[in-house]
Amino acid sequence: MLTLAQDFIPPHIRPALHGARPLTEVQTYRYPGGTWRRYDRLAHHPDGLLVLGDALCSLDPINGQGMTMATLHATTLRDELCRTNQVDPPAFYTAIAAITTPVWASNAQQPSGRDHTSSSPLSGRAIAWTRRKVLEAAEDNMNVTE
Repeated sequence: MLTLAQDFIPPHIRPALHGARPLTEVQTYRYPGGTWRRYDRLAHHPDGLLVLGDALCSLDPINGQGMTMATLHATTLRDELCRTNQVDPPAFYTAIAAITTPVWASNAQQPSGRDHTSSSPLSGRAIAWTRRKVLEAAEDNMNVTE
């Protein structure tokens, strides 16, 4: 890791890295699965509550889409406020669901092996299965991890 870090760590940090000692053993990647809280399906929305970002939908961080989703949620909120100067929660959550659905479908196959969508395409399931198997192998095999 130090050899790799030499290429992008500022020179004044390098001596500290060479003298550093690990505080714990190396940990492997494990993610229990994503959560999508379906506020778009609520019959009644609590007054004064508007949920977006990871509080609405948390995704597997290995895909790197969490910040993008939060930004899209915030942009949707901004657009709603610019258009009407207020937020209609059912309309807002319906718009958010339209943004979230395709991303959720691509993230639906969690490392635990649970498929959270019944209609994901075969290619998506194959990619998710392969990714899960690689991550599982990386838990115990440093060559796969590298």
